[in-house]
Amino acid sequence: MQTLERLVSAPSFASLPGEAGRWKYFSTSSVAQAVLLVVLAKLPFSLVAPVLQPVDVHDSVHLVAPDLTPPPQKHDEPIAVQKPPVPLPKPKVAPKLEVRLPEPKAPVIETPQKPVEVAKATPPPIPAPKIPRRVVSTDFGSSAPVTKFQQSNQQRADDCEARVVRSAEWAGHG
Repeated sequence: MQTLERLVSAPSFASLPGEAGRWKYFSTSSVAQAVLLVVLAKLPFSLVAPVLQPVDVHDSVHLVAPDLTPPPQKHDEPIAVQKPPVPLPKPKVAPKLEVRLPEPKAPVIETPQKPVEVAKATPPPIPAPKIPRRVVSTDFGSSAPVTKFQQSNQQRADDCEARVVRSAEWAGHG
């Protein structure tokens, strides 16, 4: 029995080797680049960092000054009891004295009364605005007289019927 694979030849790309693991190369490359970036970032700082020389401890002497302040002395005196504060004496309030001075009377000034004049004036008449008028011309360059033709309702209905009949004849229905 022949199979379909033997009857139809394989396309040219099917003869290529299988797909390599791209994700393996991608992850390896990403990790290597991250490590290289960290190393390059720390390298300049480690080159310029100060280096401390070790100190020889055997030959050095540490000088420490003693505490020369005297310790606080204890007193055997009893503690005085605090008395409540003495309230302040109330201030003496002097009684209020009410003195009324006589009110000085203002002198009465008489003003002459003049009758008030009321102005009587009529406002000037306001002219009405002029309304521009349009010029209507029926002259459109033709020398023929203008004719106005108005049809009656009956004439309009007859014309409409005639048009319907003509359109039906033209369409081939009549």
